[in-house]
Amino acid sequence: MTKQHFSKSLLGVLILALIFSFLAVVTVSASKNREPVDRAVFIHYPKGFENRPDVLSQLGQERRGAKPEINCPDPNTCRDYKYSGIHWASMPVNYVIDPRNGDSVSPVDIQVAIEKGFATWSAAEPIAVFIDKNSNATVTGDPTSSMDKLNSFLFKDISAQYPNALAVTFVWYYRFSKTIAEADTVFNDAYNWSYTDPATIPMTGNYGDYANTGISTYDVGNIATHEQGHWLMLNDLYSNRDSELTMYGYGALGELKKISLGLGDKLGIQKIY
Repeated sequence: MTKQHFSKSLLGVLILALIFSFLAVVTVSASKNREPVDRAVFIHYPKGFENRPDVLSQLGQERRGAKPEINCPDPNTCRDYKYSGIHWASMPVNYVIDPRNGDSVSPVDIQVAIEKGFATWSAAEPIAVFIDKNSNATVTGDPTSSMDKLNSFLFKDISAQYPNALAVTFVWYYRFSKTIAEADTVFNDAYNWSYTDPATIPMTGNYGDYANTGISTYDVGNIATHEQGHWLMLNDLYSNRDSELTMYGYGALGELKKISLGLGDKLGIQKIY
């Protein structure tokens, strides 16, 4: 083979390699766009609903998978968590807040509650960063049924779809890559809501819980911090032994203890990210 023929052959090989590389990129990209999207639904019930047949039926296998009752009451030593294997592909993640609600909780209080919750998770795992892009948005879509390309928090009466639920978080994710496409939390506006700044009340109890007694409403910050754990794809915990952890699956009136993470909550987020 002459030097000229060799050069032409080499040039042809390089051109073919570039063409196949381009086709490979296009194929991967197209495949990603066609990847099926699935949905995970996390339902948060009020305390006192633990053994109701309708609730147990709604929770299904996740509830039946509760760990056996072994002594683990102290959130600072309890290492329990559940992780689904799904995660955000990259951080930070942007979100919006639609603060409209039936209890006149101010938009500022709702924003503070949600931002403090995310800051608590970020303190446990600095990679997990969420940015408030609009704290006074109007969400027109219905996150209970479809995606709208917004990660959102909003208030809505969802009792018809999810009877007795305090809040429900919907996470849409790509089936094969297990990466999250969208997350939305709906606080059930059929319940009464409020916000209490924890700095204004004393701490009491064995584990430093806040003495927010005599309250007949559910605290936005308390429930938001729990739901944000689902945004990070931690699952609910249902054993009584885990009742002091943020990811315990039931919430109480006036409760604030979910705004501070236990050891298991921290280990879970650090496992994922």
